[in-house]
Amino acid sequence: MQPVHCPSLRIVVTGVTGFIGGHVARQLLLKGHEVAAVVHSPTGSSALEEEGAELYLADVTEPATMRRPMRDADGLVHLALPHHRRRPDRAHLRRVAVTGTRTVLEAMREFRIPRGVHVTCLPALDGKAPEQAGHQAIAHAMAMAQVVMPQQALGLPLAVAAPGLVYGRGDPGPVGRMLTRLARGRLATVPAGGAHGWTHVQDAADGIVQTLLKGAGGSYPLTGPVHTFRDAVTLAAGHLGMKPPVFIPPMMSRATTAWLESLGRILPIPAVDAELVRVASGGCVAPDARARAELGWSEHLRVVAQPHDPARDRVGVTAGERMAEGAAARAAQGGG
Repeated sequence: MQPVHCPSLRIVVTGVTGFIGGHVARQLLLKGHEVAAVVHSPTGSSALEEEGAELYLADVTEPATMRRPMRDADGLVHLALPHHRRRPDRAHLRRVAVTGTRTVLEAMREFRIPRGVHVTCLPALDGKAPEQAGHQAIAHAMAMAQVVMPQQALGLPLAVAAPGLVYGRGDPGPVGRMLTRLARGRLATVPAGGAHGWTHVQDAADGIVQTLLKGAGGSYPLTGPVHTFRDAVTLAAGHLGMKPPVFIPPMMSRATTAWLESLGRILPIPAVDAELVRVASGGCVAPDARARAELGWSEHLRVVAQPHDPARDRVGVTAGERMAEGAAARAAQGGG
């Protein structure tokens, strides 16, 4: 892969209706590029079409449906993976991750697309995500080990972008659900997990786009500020003017969650956010010096003037964006 100097490229983006994918597509459009947006269903994609993206109804696990969007493309960003759920369908996750990635990258090779970015997560970067990283991370790791890394070894012009724990407005995943409950005063307990890199969704999208346009192959961790789960949630609670929740030791959290999940299969009890427990109980940090040096990437202050949901956010910005504001303030003061 060589840096791109063409003012306008036709970029295929999978997963555009997902949390990160929509931001990636919009950043590409703002930079003047054409976006061929691959969608499994037209639901939730009309706004992108109005902003200039060309929609292609396709299934990443069905090769025949991917031929039309991939033809004549100048670049590819592959993000497709099912949305986070409290009780994910593991088989479906892995089918989309492995079979879908294989389909997309084989089409990239067939149509000789000169550059591409596969988006994964930090725990999956070496293809060996631990169980406590969560089902999504394990599916990502399988895609890396079985498809992405072999294709890179065969010379496919593909780079990997790996954001940290991504958060921000509209996050449907376990971190987003946690911050929503915190902002509403309904978060009683949180696992006291290890350290994570926390990457705002806009910074993640910027890093992915820069990896596509400037990357030289290999992998680019996009880690962001490092906080333990305890510190991050305490920081967010402080900026919301709220008392932090009770932090539970990871081993206790996992044991309790497993018991409640089993009980929930036979009794009508509220769903347990087991994926949050898995994510929070672990921890993953990787140096992002390469992205900063080669791509000019960095995290930025993220503040939103008006909340999109007053019930979700009582103080004018989302809990996650408050957390970013606090992290930036600490960095400016030399506090890390």
